[in-house]
Amino acid sequence: MSDFKGANLKPVKALIKEKTKDGNLSDSDINDIINQTKSLYKDTPLTRQDILDLQKTVNKELDKSVNKSKKNHISTKIIGVIMIFAWLILLPSIIHAFGYVLEMIKNSSGVLTPTTTVTIILYMVCVFICAALSIITGILMLLNKRAWAGRTLYTEIAITGVLLIIIVSLEGVSDAFFITVASMIVEVIISVFLQPKLYQERKFSRKIQDLDTEERAKSGRLGISVDQTKGYIELDFFNLFWIFVVGSILGLIGEYVFHILFVWGFDPANWYDRAGLLFGPFSQIYGFGALFMTLLLNRLRNVQPVLLFIFTTIIGGAFEYVVSWFMETSFGIKAWDYSGYFLNINGRTCLLFAAIFGVMGFVWIKWALPLFMKLLAKIPWKLRYPITFIFTAFMIVNCIMTLQALDCWSQRQAGKQPVTPIEQFYDKNFGDDFMSKRFASMSFNNENSTRSNLEKASN
Repeated sequence: MSDFKGANLKPVKALIKEKTKDGNLSDSDINDIINQTKSLYKDTPLTRQDILDLQKTVNKELDKSVNKSKKNHISTKIIGVIMIFAWLILLPSIIHAFGYVLEMIKNSSGVLTPTTTVTIILYMVCVFICAALSIITGILMLLNKRAWAGRTLYTEIAITGVLLIIIVSLEGVSDAFFITVASMIVEVIISVFLQPKLYQERKFSRKIQDLDTEERAKSGRLGISVDQTKGYIELDFFNLFWIFVVGSILGLIGEYVFHILFVWGFDPANWYDRAGLLFGPFSQIYGFGALFMTLLLNRLRNVQPVLLFIFTTIIGGAFEYVVSWFMETSFGIKAWDYSGYFLNINGRTCLLFAAIFGVMGFVWIKWALPLFMKLLAKIPWKLRYPITFIFTAFMIVNCIMTLQALDCWSQRQAGKQPVTPIEQFYDKNFGDDFMSKRFASMSFNNENSTRSNLEKASN
């Protein structure tokens, strides 16, 4: 915002205190506060510190009033009890199932590979952690410790995300996958709407920051971090989502350029599809790569160039290894093999391609990211939420359908006929011919997948 400092916030703070005295902050209350803020400070815009000060005032006043509200106590306790008993009721069945699995591991020690065994154990650990965190969250809600309950719930959401990856590895895109997705959605909804105070805080924060957003959009600084000690860009969902999308597109373009120059040549007859999703020009591997590079190196943009290149090379190589392992153990798919390359690690990554990732990451962090943020700032700020919502919904559907199509294709390659309606749908609309052209670089070896290994042990 402007360089104006030390705005007299007393009139707005007095209004905030008046509006929050009943423990509630309605949409009309928020609008009244925002309108008065605009009116008072139209000639001397608020600084980021002023905005943070107003947010803290709302948090403080809501804390005072909400703690006196029996209504909020009751609603929090009801949901807390539900979260505790939902897991306590299921716990005996979970323990019985885990006992069965452990017995199977013991009796199939000569069949199960170490990878499958570790994956199964990790699955059980994640389920137990989720159960424990859910119970702890419920207890914290009963004690009206909403802030701590929120933090615990965010941790549970992260563990549930890991659980999703493990389920895909063990069972493919099964019923358990969708049940876990539904569970994560419920967790997110609870984290957002469970605590009225937190929901009202978020709503006020979004409204008051829209003032900052509007001002910074005019000056072309939208998305750039005001406090550079916290990193070059603001790590909010909007910025991170579009980094993923643009990284997916730019990575795919870069891969085509590389293959044309060094592998295929300029004859289009040698070219084939390199996309990573069913729909659109996206390679999600590069999208996630750009995302992780940004998250891990956002604060290190101005370090020595050699150090930055080393960091991006290590991150790129490690990420490529993990993705290769996940695809092979989940679907029996080998998308690349560097076995013949110098300093390769199990054929999953090698020095050359790790260095290529390092160069791409270096260029992204040093030059492409600042340029991208300037272009992103040109999106009219009132359209940011609807556009992002539409594209987010599209990418979620795209990613889930891609996982399902790969899973069904993998099972057909293993000689299994489509039986369920979902399998028949993908067999009809995304059959072997389509998949082999869309994902032409992939080859199958279902013997290497944990799913195949687990099925053998079960039989």
